[in-house]
Amino acid sequence: MHRALGAAVEGPFFPEWEFDTLFGLDRSEVRAIYEAWPSPACNSDRLLAAMTWSLIYLLHYPHKHEDAFRRYFPEGRSVLSATLARLPGRDR
Repeated sequence: MHRALGAAVEGPFFPEWEFDTLFGLDRSEVRAIYEAWPSPACNSDRLLAAMTWSLIYLLHYPHKHEDAFRRYFPEGRSVLSATLARLPGRDR
């Protein structure tokens, strides 16, 4: 999860102008969660949103940065899918 948050805020995947629209949080809010991991000081709704949208958009947003994606996740998309499936509120 920590790598996904880091990729979302530090990677080339999401343009600044679109970040808060996609995530419902601005980049600095997601960065604060990433930097405070594993004990971020935020409410559970914001934490869950940051985690869920990081995973979903890394998996499905057309970021066109496959080389960077492989640097962050050399094991592939399956690790993100498995993590997403374990989040609260996700269908099992």
